Amino acid sequence: MTFDQLKPIEPLEIDALIGADFSISARHLTTLVARLAGEIGSAEGGGAVAILAEPGIVPSTAAIAALSSRRPYLPIAASYPEERIKYILDDSGATTVLAASNDAERVRSWGYADLTVMDVEILLHDMEADAPTGTAHVWDLVDLNVEPDEPAYLIYTSGSTGDPKGIVVSRANLANQLDWFHDHEYLTVGTRIIQKTPIGFDAAQWEILAPLAGAVAVTVESGEHRDPYALIARMQEAGVTTFQGVPTLLHAIVETGELPKVTSLRRIFSGGEALSWDLVAKLQGSCRTLRLSTFTGRLSALSTRPRSKFRPAASRRRGPVPTPCRSGSQCPMLTSR
Repeated sequence: MTFDQLKPIEPLEIDALIGADFSISARHLTTLVARLAGEIGSAEGGGAVAILAEPGIVPSTAAIAALSSRRPYLPIAASYPEERIKYILDDSGATTVLAASNDAERVRSWGYADLTVMDVEILLHDMEADAPTGTAHVWDLVDLNVEPDEPAYLIYTSGSTGDPKGIVVSRANLANQLDWFHDHEYLTVGTRIIQKTPIGFDAAQWEILAPLAGAVAVTVESGEHRDPYALIARMQEAGVTTFQGVPTLLHAIVETGELPKVTSLRRIFSGGEALSWDLVAKLQGSCRTLRLSTFTGRLSALSTRPRSKFRPAASRRRGPVPTPCRSGSQCPMLTSR
C-alpha cells in the first residue's frame, strides 16, 4: 500500500484538530495549511523549517504546511533551554522558524540575520477572517511519494552521550510509517489521539500528523502532559480512542484509578522504557477491551520500527521478542550469545 491509497473519504466538516478552546474542521485545517504553505514557500532560503512550539494548533498546522511546501520541518520543543535551541538552529542550518508569538519574539531577540521568523499565531489569526473554502482535504496537499528520498523532517537526539545529533527522516520513511499505522487501524478515520508529547521527540510526530490519515489530534494545555489527572479529564472530554506514553506515565495514570472512566479508549502504545508485565496486567485490568502495543527501536529506523502486542496472560519475567512493523523488513537482535 502507498500513502496515496490510505487516504480515506470523510466529510470535510468533521473535526481534524481540537483543543480546550478551539475546534478546527478538516476543511478549515486544509485552508490554513494551504495558506501557511504559501507563506513558507515565499520565505528566503531552502533549508529546514524549524517549528518552535508546545502542543496546540501550531505543530500540526506548521508541520503539514512544511510537508506541503516540500520543505523538511524541524520540531523543537519551546520548553527546551535557550542554549539547546540555539545549538539546533545553528547545526541544522534552518532558514525559517515558525513559532507562537512569545517564542517568535524570543528568537528575533537572538539576532539571527539570515533566519526568517514567522509568528504563526498572527498568521493564523489573520487567516481566520476568511471562511474556509474548497473541496480538497489536507492530505491532498501532501504527496509523500513525490521525491521520496528527500527529507520529510529533521529531528535531534537528546545529546545524553555528547552533542545532540540531527537525524533525517525521508518522505518515504514517513509514508511507510503512516501506512503501517493505517494498515493496523491505529491511525484512521474515527481515531482520536492525544497530542501531548513534546514535539522534539520522535514519538510526537504521528500525534502531530494524525490529520493526514483522517484522524483527530486532541491537544492539551502546556504542562498537562505530565499530569495524569488532567490527561484523563481531557481524554474523557474529547472521546480519545488512542494514547501513547512511556511506562512511567502509564503507571501514574493507572494509579489514579480513573482510567476505567475513559470508556472511549481502545488502544495504548508504550515506548521509551521497559514495560513490565505487572503494568500490562494493570492496564488491561482497567479496560478489558484495551489493545496494548509497545514500540522499541532506533529513531533512524522508522521504516522498520519493531513492536509487540500484549494480551492478558500470566505474569512473566520477560516480554516477547518484538517483530518488525512491515513485511520484508529486517530487524537484527542483539543477544547475550
